[in-house]
Amino acid sequence: MVRDLFNMDFYLSWPTSYFLHRFSFYRSYYLTTEDLINVVGFEWDQNGKKIHASELAWQQYMQFNPLAAWFKGRRLSIRNDLINLFKDWGSA
Repeated sequence: MVRDLFNMDFYLSWPTSYFLHRFSFYRSYYLTTEDLINVVGFEWDQNGKKIHASELAWQQYMQFNPLAAWFKGRRLSIRNDLINLFKDWGSA
């Protein structure tokens, strides 16, 4: 059901297995970016579509969450789409 609505909304035709994999990836992406932005010293640059922080802040956070290294300096152009998709789902 959710897959069918997703496919319809985004004009896709993903099979269930691919949908579940991608959905999990994008949900993790969304939760990590939201977590980063809520950490003191990190901020969202709407114009550059990047998360900014000092090198020290990045190093400290990456000790806690090594996967955050992927977001450092990277343009996150789909963040607003992910907010619209996941904002009402909370952290469940």
